[in-house]
Amino acid sequence: MPRIPISEWPLTERPREKLLRDGSHTLSDAELLAIILRLGTKGASAIDLARDVLAHFGGFRRMADADLAEWRQIKGLGTAKTAAVVAAVEIARRFWAEPSDPSMPIKSATQVVDLFDPHLRDLKHEVFDILLLNGKRRNIIFHIC
Repeated sequence: MPRIPISEWPLTERPREKLLRDGSHTLSDAELLAIILRLGTKGASAIDLARDVLAHFGGFRRMADADLAEWRQIKGLGTAKTAAVVAAVEIARRFWAEPSDPSMPIKSATQVVDLFDPHLRDLKHEVFDILLLNGKRRNIIFHIC
């Protein structure tokens, strides 16, 4: 059964227009991913492809853990689409790794975990990180791979 391209959907149903009109929080995971993918494949819309990707990985967390070989297994994903999604995942990782207020003094081990955990959580290789504090317990982070 042929699927209707997103360009032929009513404007109120198109993911990009929905995002701009109602906000990103109103979109499903597939709709958000479809915006990053931009285009589908012959016979499948970007949303169909996004659903396939999400079904393959079981969600965004597994996408973050996947290597390029696993991405290549998904029909309809070429180099450009794979690079766009992997870049978006890395942007999300860096967003969560960025301290909300770098001038806050570090007073507990929990704060150190909160600071490093988003950056280190999904890495598949060993890293060596150093946390330096000044006299006011303000942090300076050096990341060494």
